[in-house]
Amino acid sequence: MYDESVVPVKVESFSGMAAKSPISHCIKTVLRRACVEKRLTVGLLPAIQYLSNNCNGALFCVTTEAPPGDSATHMQEVLLQAFCVENEIYNIKVDSELKLKKLLGCSHRSADFSCILVHYPYTDPFSDSQDIDLSVLSEAERDLIQYCNNIWGHSQVPVVKLPEKSNMVWRPLNLAEVCPAHTHLSACSYFGYVYLNLLVQLFGDSEDRRIQQKLRQDSEDDEQERIVGQIESFKYGKQREEEYDFIVVGAGSAGCVVANRLSQNKKWKVLLLEAGPEAPDVTLVPGLSTALLGSNIDWGYSTEPDGKSCLAFGGRCSWARGKVMGGSSSINSLAYIRGNRADYDGWAAMGNDGWSYKDVLPYFKKSERNMNAEGLDRKYHGVRGEQYVSRYPYVDKPSIMMTDAFNERGLPLNDYNAQRQEGAMQSQAFSLDGERVSANVAFIRPIRYRRRNLTIKTNAEAFKVLVNGHKRAYGVKYTRDKLTYTALAKKEVIVSGGTINSPKLLMLSGIGPKEQLERLGIEVVQDLAVGENLHDHVTFNGMVISLANDTATLLNNEEVVKEVKRYHHEDIKDGPLSANGAVSSISFFKTRPDLPAPDIQYQVDSVNWEEYIKEPADYDSTRIFPTGFYDGLMPRTMNLVPKSRGRLCLNATDPNGPPLLYANYFGNEEDFVPLIKGIRYLLSLEDTNAFRNMGARFVRINLPGCERQEWGTDDYIVCLARHYTSTTYHPVGTCKMGPKWDRTAVVDPRLRVYGISGLRVIDASIMPVVVRGNTNAPAIMIGERGASWVIDDWLHGDRRG
Repeated sequence: MYDESVVPVKVESFSGMAAKSPISHCIKTVLRRACVEKRLTVGLLPAIQYLSNNCNGALFCVTTEAPPGDSATHMQEVLLQAFCVENEIYNIKVDSELKLKKLLGCSHRSADFSCILVHYPYTDPFSDSQDIDLSVLSEAERDLIQYCNNIWGHSQVPVVKLPEKSNMVWRPLNLAEVCPAHTHLSACSYFGYVYLNLLVQLFGDSEDRRIQQKLRQDSEDDEQERIVGQIESFKYGKQREEEYDFIVVGAGSAGCVVANRLSQNKKWKVLLLEAGPEAPDVTLVPGLSTALLGSNIDWGYSTEPDGKSCLAFGGRCSWARGKVMGGSSSINSLAYIRGNRADYDGWAAMGNDGWSYKDVLPYFKKSERNMNAEGLDRKYHGVRGEQYVSRYPYVDKPSIMMTDAFNERGLPLNDYNAQRQEGAMQSQAFSLDGERVSANVAFIRPIRYRRRNLTIKTNAEAFKVLVNGHKRAYGVKYTRDKLTYTALAKKEVIVSGGTINSPKLLMLSGIGPKEQLERLGIEVVQDLAVGENLHDHVTFNGMVISLANDTATLLNNEEVVKEVKRYHHEDIKDGPLSANGAVSSISFFKTRPDLPAPDIQYQVDSVNWEEYIKEPADYDSTRIFPTGFYDGLMPRTMNLVPKSRGRLCLNATDPNGPPLLYANYFGNEEDFVPLIKGIRYLLSLEDTNAFRNMGARFVRINLPGCERQEWGTDDYIVCLARHYTSTTYHPVGTCKMGPKWDRTAVVDPRLRVYGISGLRVIDASIMPVVVRGNTNAPAIMIGERGASWVIDDWLHGDRRG
């Protein structure tokens, strides 16, 4: 089907196909009988073809709201709107039966109007199935077709009959919401809509959904029993309480590890709750990592304005976090970075016994299955764990150029997950054979359908930890399918929701800052500094490198479609989509030789540099195309040792909604110092042979908002940092780990919440200070370390939890 319809579609073809017939501005309709059947809209390609074959025609598009979660319907409507806008066709959105009846009031014949019907819902707007069995249509639809034929005498009205139910789990970014009205961005062109729709069709389903469907088919009796149980629960207005030994809230990087390790004990019943859906297949494709941002598997958080940062984005920086099985490990940039020895030794020096580098190294190695030469160094790497770590099967020339340039400027080629971190290299990734291996794929999928003592519930959002009068956690309340459930824990509740959702859940449960909770009318169970100590590796965009034409990897639209299809059909994944562009070109640098460890990390993004320079803010919010196709690079200089600290608060308007994130970037202006020094070093790469040989050079054009500063000066760097501030997606610290005497600590070194027995937090939120590097590998290690203490406490003694 795609060979016949998607590939030939170009941006200009929408106008070209429709231009064959004049389209008048007529507001008359013959859809009176459609009142009976409200689910009517217009199919894009059949509509174009029908108008092309009829000399005169005005097209009316009558649409209704898409069902929640129906990604294919959403994409069809966006495509339809785009076509209608370009061709000045009336697109009338009907959101109520009353409006529909008013709209259908006109009944007289109009010679310049065509009637086109598509059965709802859709899956593929490019399906042109006009040879349809009309018996499958509803009576109202058949009547409408007959009505149209009677008025105009047409022999056939184009009809597309599509499946009643879509299996698509993934719903991409809504371009109609983020694209400005007048823009030249490729992502906002018609091809952007076509491209996202193609991704939905090829990768929108989920392997786990398919497995579960097969299992249900194999056990229909169990499924019937489950449905009966749901009906009975709904009938009596309450849900049956479920009882487990352990409840793990959040199936992210740490939560997946914890659930795996605890369920190894067949005597323990474990419940794993995940607020998001099953992981769609699109998460497996390394080169599509940016297309995941802003989609339905991203919580879509943003920071609060502070006047000091994110100025080009209205003061709000986007903070993507994974709302899906695997959490952020399913949507991140895949880099496997552990941090520096000094980070963990620093934690231990703060009074956190058991967290020195010597203590945590065995837990890094326990989960790791290193597939490259690094695995030969058994002192630092593991080869028998569940988490695959390897390099991509494809590395392009610009990526190698960046590593060569840093090497030429003095950074050695080395394994920065071993003895020495300072250096440059193509980073290893959470991948195997050109596919992402998230925490879900590594730790949950292999055991999920084998361990009967492990229960996993997706689309289940916990909103309260239950704590009794003795200050012991004994369960959680959560919502699923608009119903409220209670799950009880005989041993422990383990919160692994991540740096944003874990503190939110604790505060909703009365565990947090007393003054804030009382102000919101939440009963205080335990007064703790939950939500404080929020910090992130601050960075910024805007330092752009242009590539020579023979070096750039940018493709035209048809070539992009072919590459996406090729990857999908390959059994052994290879090519640009099996990698993540230049993102794995990672380097660590000391801005002063006397520093004990690097204070700067460089990670390289890929861009269409001319589009970015013209509309930098909008470009950042619409990065949907594969990361491997570009003509420019944007190295991001990250401050690994930020001094600024922010906080997270519940939203007073809606405590259950998105929390307020006060990132406080550059609250301490000393955070500019490493960034300025890092940029100076970065600019020196232009003088390397690696850059000269590839025709690479920095684009010396000032970005909007920084026109008054001289390009490349310290003032310009500070201006860029304030305007084009960016997260590195490494927020930590909101449930800080610390010794008992630390009043800012939320959990003790064994990750038990102070003052509440039977409750732990095990995720990146416990980091007292962020590590020097990406945080996914450390989060998995924290899951291993925390799970080992839970197991030790319940098998060998201390059961205070």
